[in-house]
Amino acid sequence: MAGAIKVYFATNRNRLADQNGQANFGELAGTGVQGIAYGAATVENVALETPNAGTITACSVVNLGSIGQDLSAQILAEDKDIVVFIHGAANTFRDSIQRAAFNCNWINQEPGRGVVVLVFSWPARHYKLWDLVSDLVNYRLDQAQAQASETHFVEFIQSLYRFQPSLGGRRLTLLAHSMGNYALGFGLERWFATPRAAQTLFDATVLAAADEPSNTFGLPNGGRLSDLWQISRHVTTYTNQQDVLMHASHIANGDWRLGFNGPANHADTKFFPAQHYVFVDCTRNEDFTQPLLEAPDRSHQYYRQSKTVRRDVARVLKGLEVPAGGRKYDATGNVTTVPIPGA
Repeated sequence: MAGAIKVYFATNRNRLADQNGQANFGELAGTGVQGIAYGAATVENVALETPNAGTITACSVVNLGSIGQDLSAQILAEDKDIVVFIHGAANTFRDSIQRAAFNCNWINQEPGRGVVVLVFSWPARHYKLWDLVSDLVNYRLDQAQAQASETHFVEFIQSLYRFQPSLGGRRLTLLAHSMGNYALGFGLERWFATPRAAQTLFDATVLAAADEPSNTFGLPNGGRLSDLWQISRHVTTYTNQQDVLMHASHIANGDWRLGFNGPANHADTKFFPAQHYVFVDCTRNEDFTQPLLEAPDRSHQYYRQSKTVRRDVARVLKGLEVPAGGRKYDATGNVTTVPIPGA
């Protein structure tokens, strides 16, 4: 059981009345520009083997419209690297804070410099899970809110660029899960709609179980994630062909998703240079922290519920040594087997 973990947040959700003295936000995107609230939260009783553990004991807004001097000072005082986390669908604001703390915990199990997590909490909602009609309605609403967040993502990216010069050698990385990749796609497409000089923002980006079209890297004119390489030195994509929610998304959207098996041409090292793009196949990995009956969506949450995969993700984010090229994890011993062909 970890002690108290402090996480930071940026959210474009609509502000609600405080809950038990803590900042609280809803399920809709705020209106207008300068709508992002930045703040800090404390989560206690976070447990490595229990993804849903953790109690939020403090949560407050520190700055509005940008990271600002006050919040910047808090983050930098920790003298740690910064992981920006974009959560997926079916996350309330409080869910996103708890999950950010859980992710911070397992990332910091790996050696090297510690990290703090700054979660971008876009306005997703709570699902009933396995009530398929209700879930599909909520899924469409989350997709709409992901798109409605695009201008706020531009604000957020601008704030990160303003924050970057103060980092003093600290790593700034990005971890996006599930529909968080879909929200990111809208944000980057809007960002690059304005011509910009290439300027690296992230030392590494991890796209896990991405609920995003599989052709996202190959779209013309800065579409979706095609220009992500311009702001991130490395892009690592984790996939799982047994991911039950990738199959559900395939049915709902009528296309294959990036988190299923990556782009159709992922073995093309001319299009995806190995020094910049890495694809990790987690289909056969089975070392989950919880049994299936306790975590029926674990095939979609493997990035944080598989000990092997989350160790790999943590090392990528921390810039530690990882096996070269594409990686494929085998359930037997949960070790890297032969590299993905052509990767």
